Amino acid sequence: MFGKKVAVVYFSRLGTTKEIAQAFPLEEGDKIYEIKPVQEYPSSLFKAMAASKVENKTGEFPEIIKDDIDLSKYDNILIGFPIWYATAPRIIFSFLRENDMSEKTLFPFCTSHLAGVEQATADIREFYKKQNVNVKDGKRFKKYSEQTIKELLDF
Repeated sequence: MFGKKVAVVYFSRLGTTKEIAQAFPLEEGDKIYEIKPVQEYPSSLFKAMAASKVENKTGEFPEIIKDDIDLSKYDNILIGFPIWYATAPRIIFSFLRENDMSEKTLFPFCTSHLAGVEQATADIREFYKKQNVNVKDGKRFKKYSEQTIKELLDF
């Protein structure tokens, strides 16, 4: 996709981000991973948002299910998530904390009808401010769109 190996990593509560992540044109050797919480978020949107608000307030890193994710062979990481309270859900930061992203380029993408990806991108950059991680400007999807995918991939 970028002339280098790509991993698409995403968290999707309702399936919208999953649909976008699975639409990226992967090449041989590229990989797609789903970030899953050990404790599922509540099915009620109101309760899930309340849980997210507590995570943001306390700085909690929700525990994620450990998969055999080996990102060492990937140069570019597309990382997708819904926007919760104007930024990426804390589970994204759990994943970032548990995986070495040194010398990698991250391409954030989000799904949201209202909020943009700018704050989430800034938060990810802040998370990596003392490390050599290149965080590109993120892209927002309201829904699946081939045009937005092309824009995300056109860096």
